[in-house]
Amino acid sequence: MSKIDLPCYPWLVSKHEGRFVTNTYSGSLGTLTDQGCVSVRTFNYRVYVDISSGEENSFRLLAETYIIQPWICGGNKTDFERAEFESSQKGVKDAEEWLVRTAAKYGF
Repeated sequence: MSKIDLPCYPWLVSKHEGRFVTNTYSGSLGTLTDQGCVSVRTFNYRVYVDISSGEENSFRLLAETYIIQPWICGGNKTDFERAEFESSQKGVKDAEEWLVRTAAKYGF
């Protein structure tokens, strides 16, 4: 099983531009040390906090995943998934667990 370590919740909400939280954490699994992602498919993810428009104090922790096919085969993005979690440190841990399960579902 792959391990995914997300930053702590305060990091995710530490940078603001206007009404928007702008710290986004992203990563990938499956890249090769010597070739990157040129000839392999990769599992990619990003996690961020969203402030719902019109609701200044309504924060959502979102996690998104997708597969990128090998670049030599066109590099298409497939299998997009998204999940919402409690906007807290507990939500970060829940998102980590969801990301690991989702990665395992695709063989990473």
